[in-house]
Amino acid sequence: TEQKLGFFTFRKSLMNTQQTQDRTITTTNTRHTTKPVTIADTKLEVLLGKLVAFPTVNDDAKANFQALRFAGKHLAAHGMHVRYIERTPQMYDALLASSRADNAMTPTVLLAAHIDVITADAAMFSLRKQDGRYLGRGVYDMKFAIAAYLEVVAALQHTLPRYNFAILLTSDEELGGRDDINGTRGLVKAGLCPQVVILPDGGENWQLETASNGYMHLVLEARGNTGHSSRPWLGDNAIHKLTGALHDLKSHFKDQGPDTDTLNIATIKTSDTPANQIPDYAAAEISLRLRHAGRLAHWQRTLAEICSEHDITLTEHVALDVIQNDLANPFVRRFAELTQEEVGITVDGFHSYAASDARFFAEIGVPYINTYPHGGGHHSANEWLSQESLTQFRDIVLRYIREVAVER
Repeated sequence: TEQKLGFFTFRKSLMNTQQTQDRTITTTNTRHTTKPVTIADTKLEVLLGKLVAFPTVNDDAKANFQALRFAGKHLAAHGMHVRYIERTPQMYDALLASSRADNAMTPTVLLAAHIDVITADAAMFSLRKQDGRYLGRGVYDMKFAIAAYLEVVAALQHTLPRYNFAILLTSDEELGGRDDINGTRGLVKAGLCPQVVILPDGGENWQLETASNGYMHLVLEARGNTGHSSRPWLGDNAIHKLTGALHDLKSHFKDQGPDTDTLNIATIKTSDTPANQIPDYAAAEISLRLRHAGRLAHWQRTLAEICSEHDITLTEHVALDVIQNDLANPFVRRFAELTQEEVGITVDGFHSYAASDARFFAEIGVPYINTYPHGGGHHSANEWLSQESLTQFRDIVLRYIREVAVER
């Protein structure tokens, strides 16, 4: 059957009505003992391996849709109401599943994640284990969360209607909001409004995000006049104009570090000219990360001044200010307490260097839970996740749903 919601069309799967007993997952406080690998943990690992095997890079729409279908079939088989959100000019394919037919857009708890990943060698799309770690593209950023969500639903299958939660999986987060594409933002605009969202795509080593850097994605373009390179005074070299602007901009970032705003010059492109011809076009793609609230307006003014001085055209694709998240919020605090109980660490909070889709919920006042378990190397050839962290995260989320999302 089909259901329309706002400007999105959903293809809705039938709910599996099979009633089976809850599959109990025993949690153990790792401060006292190391959790052995159980049947449930093996299934969790298998799910992660299957998810990693999908090469869900942004330019592979087929792989992303197949991965969403895989997740959707698992969720529907365990009782969730699953809707596939079709691609539009503003978003890529997505999935929205709910524990009941009436709570997809306004659940108590939303479990969110993106299934798309950064490009990698083919070998990285095969889950490997080494020295207590999972290795592969997406194990840390962020298919571990999707595997955990699928197992949480399997554990709650028999009593799903008692709980008020939903799952959102998108396939365009790594685009970074380029060209106004972002499925999470589109759904929030369409009315998606949980009481709290769990979106583990930031923080560090179990620390919950209390703030996230702002982000600017910009393109600088210079145009000049071509001519013979032996007579540079007769032409207008676009590269000279562009590098002059970049040099001035770079002078504002002499001592970049964890507590400062940062600049990354990602690409430089020019007109395809031989060495004896003056280039008439040059462009640079850059990104800025903003550490402190209020810096967005400062950099917009500074960039406008620099570009005007060097006759540069500036295109602003993304401009997001710093967001804040309150660790004392009851929804956030309870997740921190469960993390402390399961992992045995103190959760003090963390200011994330990168942005995530959590910001779109923060902008409408929804508290969010954003953390990474023990792992690292995201966006690199050395992406890894602690094997123990995978089961710990699953157990934390399961306990959280049972406590916070239960209908009383």
